[in-house]
Amino acid sequence: RLFINYLPDGEGGHDAFTEGIARSQSIQYIGIDNLSNDGFTSIIRALHSLSQLEELYIGGGNNVGPDGWYELRILLESGVCKLKQLRLEGNNYIGNEGMDVL
Repeated sequence: RLFINYLPDGEGGHDAFTEGIARSQSIQYIGIDNLSNDGFTSIIRALHSLSQLEELYIGGGNNVGPDGWYELRILLESGVCKLKQLRLEGNNYIGNEGMDVL
């Protein structure tokens, strides 16, 4: 289980963190909250290599833009992750981009 509550932007922090996620094959649950669009997008891109991922929680504190939702859509359509649950709690401002993914 991995819960990411904050990931600072800049200085290559996203790259180092997401490389670690991409190398892990045993993560079954990831929670994401309080991330910028860049952080969210980076994390979602890293999830493409996690074939064991079963649950993804996206909290309402994220600032997700169109490219972030697009990356989530690509992930869900790829069939790589065998998600059993996608939890979108508190995402009151999901916008049209997020709704298109769903």
